Amino acid sequence: NENVHFCKVGEEFILVTLFDDRTTLGLVRLRTEKVVKELLKIFEEIIERMRRG
Repeated sequence: NENVHFCKVGEEFILVTLFDDRTTLGLVRLRTEKVVKELLKIFEEIIERMRRG
């Protein structure tokens, strides 16, 4: 049995996490919060580099 968690990353991206019954939704949300912050930094850097050419 799999569960799905969707999380908005900025205005343009969505993070989709699949997990089973061995993991709780609370743990997924906690870890996702950290990952989203890191992804935002990475995406912002990529977008800035693309703008500069």
